[in-house]
Amino acid sequence: HAMPRSGSGGTHRGPNIMMRHDAATGITTPVGRSGPLRGRSGVAGTSFTGVDGSINWEEDRGFGTMGFATGVSLYPTRVNCRILAQFTGTNPAGTSGSFTFQGSGTFIDAETVLTAGHVIYMNTWTDNAGTLWTFNAFPDWCVVRAATHLGTDNWGRADGTAYWAGTGWMNNANLDADVGLIAVDRAAGMLTGWHALAFGGNCEWVEDQTFFNFSYPGENCDDGGPLHNGLDMY
Repeated sequence: HAMPRSGSGGTHRGPNIMMRHDAATGITTPVGRSGPLRGRSGVAGTSFTGVDGSINWEEDRGFGTMGFATGVSLYPTRVNCRILAQFTGTNPAGTSGSFTFQGSGTFIDAETVLTAGHVIYMNTWTDNAGTLWTFNAFPDWCVVRAATHLGTDNWGRADGTAYWAGTGWMNNANLDADVGLIAVDRAAGMLTGWHALAFGGNCEWVEDQTFFNFSYPGENCDDGGPLHNGLDMY
């Protein structure tokens, strides 16, 4: 299944800040600074091209143009990850069920993946039969595979050890707060490299930056054809 992009409700209340969920203990705690980022800006860290420094700059393309990625064993393409996560929820009849969803992420340091909030905190989901499932939970488990593409698992597997999501997403499914983080048990980012972070800034600054737009789309948009199957990088 592709990751849902909307939902409703949530079980965590309190300050509008990031929540950290420990995968081993199941304990969720608030972390970081409260309040919105609107009006703020900044840059965090520096990019790293990986221990071998191999680089392949792709041809420029628009954000709306999707095509097969090339050079997936080289930076910057290889910092992008396919994510699988299992969630357990209940339907209106009280029946419990577990489902595995997929998403995309990007290494931002050796052991941290930036992703969407809906990838690592599930609110609700409606299955193909129209049944509403309620989760309001972090995943049972999460697996990250860097630069897997066209059947080749280029950089191996890393398992999630902790997850972060904001209460704006968790409680209200606010798309403006749809941001998440995954800590993994293996420093795969040392092999693939990672991207630096930036937020805010004016339009002039944003338009002067270079962005790397890769993902694993999983939409049923081509009648079951090979495009957007959630397995390959675009």
